[in-house]
Amino acid sequence: MWASAITAPLTTQSILAPALAAVAQDAATATYRLQGAESPQALNAARAAVITACERLTREASKTF
Repeated sequence: MWASAITAPLTTQSILAPALAAVAQDAATATYRLQGAESPQALNAARAAVITACERLTREASKTF
């Protein structure tokens, strides 16, 4: 479920805005890492990484559009 829920929008975004592909991939990768969290502390760190990556994606997108 995770893969299709993340990969489909990522693929669409990469086609429509290729300049954002790298930062979008970073956000997706950070999201995938939520699954492998081995402790509550690791999960919190993974959540923080997702937030940071998504904020970066938003910042870069605002420069593009």
